[in-house]
Amino acid sequence: MAVLTLGWVVCFLARGNLQGPLTFNFCYKIPVVKKALHKSSVARYFLVVGVLQISNAHICNLQTTAMKKMITACLLLVSTYFLSAQVVTPDELVRFKQDTTARYFISKIKTNQVYIPMDFNSAEMKDLSAWREIKYNTILKVELVYTAYRKSDYFDQPKLNIERLNALRKNAPEAFNSTLTKWKFIAQTDCKTEDEAKNLFHGFVITYRPELAAPLSSDQYDLIHCTVEKYTNPDYSKLIKSAAYGKTKPDLADAPKPPVCGENVMELRDTAVLSVLNRKTDWKNFAIVCDVTGSMTPYVAQTLIWLKLNAKATKVSSYTFFNDGDGKMDAEKKVGETGGVYAQKTMVYDTIENFLFATMRKGSGGDAPENNLEAVIKTLEKFPDTKEIVMIADNPANVKDIELLYKIRKPIRIVLCGTGYGINADYLNIARMTGGSVHTIEKDIEDLVKINEGEYFEFKGQKFKLQYGKFKPVYEM
Repeated sequence: MAVLTLGWVVCFLARGNLQGPLTFNFCYKIPVVKKALHKSSVARYFLVVGVLQISNAHICNLQTTAMKKMITACLLLVSTYFLSAQVVTPDELVRFKQDTTARYFISKIKTNQVYIPMDFNSAEMKDLSAWREIKYNTILKVELVYTAYRKSDYFDQPKLNIERLNALRKNAPEAFNSTLTKWKFIAQTDCKTEDEAKNLFHGFVITYRPELAAPLSSDQYDLIHCTVEKYTNPDYSKLIKSAAYGKTKPDLADAPKPPVCGENVMELRDTAVLSVLNRKTDWKNFAIVCDVTGSMTPYVAQTLIWLKLNAKATKVSSYTFFNDGDGKMDAEKKVGETGGVYAQKTMVYDTIENFLFATMRKGSGGDAPENNLEAVIKTLEKFPDTKEIVMIADNPANVKDIELLYKIRKPIRIVLCGTGYGINADYLNIARMTGGSVHTIEKDIEDLVKINEGEYFEFKGQKFKLQYGKFKPVYEM
């Protein structure tokens, strides 16, 4: 541990004036540091703890602001490695409570579910073809299904479950990457003999969120446009601008439709974007960075509604829209170079809408993780005077480029869309590490930076623990 920590101390002292990405490049070239970052999580943990101890003891005594910023950058860098790690391990999962059912009928799975079959008393995966079709989608639930029958009193079911989970992690590591994923263990009881047990399903059933890979049709653009026209109608736009919006949802069902659109408007069920942007009147000189991939269509409409009602307000400094790659194949997307990021400054609403639609026409995403931080970095490069970022984010989608977080030195205020499954910890970590905040339709989470290592944070029954510098979900065992 002392040797690993020494590597970082040498880095600090040798490059006192180096900041941001350059600090990373220099520190990473030190062999002991590079080696440590590629070792086990335990080695990285001791490295972080050592650096934290040194910084806590000496950062207050540093004479230069440059040195303080440099140490902060290195600490952020180390923490970024933990952010990219898998959310949960098989050893942790196997402690979950086991549910029982008489039979699990695999023939009755839903259209957004696939299964990976296994044999009785085996950890070998027989067919991964269905999984490969959805591996880049957001995984909502993983169920391990098996039988409660034992051939021997000495049979160790938890051991076999760990072997099966390790097989899943080896062949389908993406299933372990989201903090939103629910895990379940189901033992079937309708079997008294080995033959009866062999006739029942064994394996994994995976529930996923379908993704919209194809660009929107012209009718769908018309739908967004007409929805904006409806909700900005002068007869009731005052309801949209109401400071109370989001606390008590106004009844907009009887509002007049735009003459050219008729009934061609979408119902806004989750009004997170409107609620937050109308509530946070204290935000000034911020850049909007908005995910415009296919799954965000209802929230894109809300963003346009708010912008049309506030286009002339000087509080918004610029607009950035990103589509995760301009339609690239998933395998061609590289962290930091995914593309599909477009930014501009304007106060003319029609220009904003056309610019957003042009971005959407170039691509609709594809895989679930999005290039959020690449979009933020491009915004800050193009508009360096930006004070803070307001990110309108697809909560169920992971942040594919979270390893770039060390490059960002501006607060990120995150408006979370689609929190019905809970909060994705990626966004909690981004907000905490940048001194920003997280906002849902009903709550502003603004004190994340005050949470210390080992402490807990809870939101609507979902519990997180700050462990090794990042929020990890606390599962019910």
